[in-house]
Amino acid sequence: MIDQLHILQTEVLLNGRRPRPGAIELIRFFREQNIPYLILSEQSGRSRSMLADLFESAGFERIYDHRFYTTAMAAVDWLMAYEPDIRKVDFIGGNAIRSAIEVSGLTVSHKEAQAFLLGLDRNMTYQDYSEALQTLLAGAVLLSTDSRRKVRFDGMEQVGNGAVVKMFEYASGRKAADFGHGSLLTLRMALRYLKLYPEDVLMVGNDYQKDILPAIELGMPSVYVTEGRSIENLDMSEDRHPDFIVEDLAGLTR
Repeated sequence: MIDQLHILQTEVLLNGRRPRPGAIELIRFFREQNIPYLILSEQSGRSRSMLADLFESAGFERIYDHRFYTTAMAAVDWLMAYEPDIRKVDFIGGNAIRSAIEVSGLTVSHKEAQAFLLGLDRNMTYQDYSEALQTLLAGAVLLSTDSRRKVRFDGMEQVGNGAVVKMFEYASGRKAADFGHGSLLTLRMALRYLKLYPEDVLMVGNDYQKDILPAIELGMPSVYVTEGRSIENLDMSEDRHPDFIVEDLAGLTR
């Protein structure tokens, strides 16, 4: 189990800004044993360098930029691979989206955008959203980089990007291509980025619906981290179950 490249969601390693049980030890083990890994993130406000800083501030050692693959990167990689005629894009969101666009060579255009990347930005106004809608009504492809229905800020639950995406879908009559947590598109683009086949990668997650089931659908072996939760109500079957089940991340080092 431990020799394959591992894909881990940010949420399986961090709970907010705090490391989950066994997370620091697992990353240290990977480093000492030269085991490759990739961390997925749908946080559109954080570039790869900012994610590395976040993990370092949480106590992780020597996690560098190249260890991260963001949903914004997946969305841009998808455009480059499957919509090569699109060269001008617009976006709502933070540094992760801007960084992915700039690295790709695409051009940010507010008036002639052929695609629109939608991530979380809590500073948007009704007027901002209405102007973005005009781009979609003109025919731009809509891509969602963050599917969270709600997010927790300042000690309270607030509207997440997933809810904003639904608003744009309803207003524009266009369906978004979803690259948020749990997206098959993002997993496929991550595999393409790694130049690996599904069977060569081990998915590690603590969300059965968003981590394990997509991995199973793609034929990726998987590890479900229960964190002490029961597995009785997860509708596992002989044909649909993780390859390994551990209570915490330390179980992967044994």
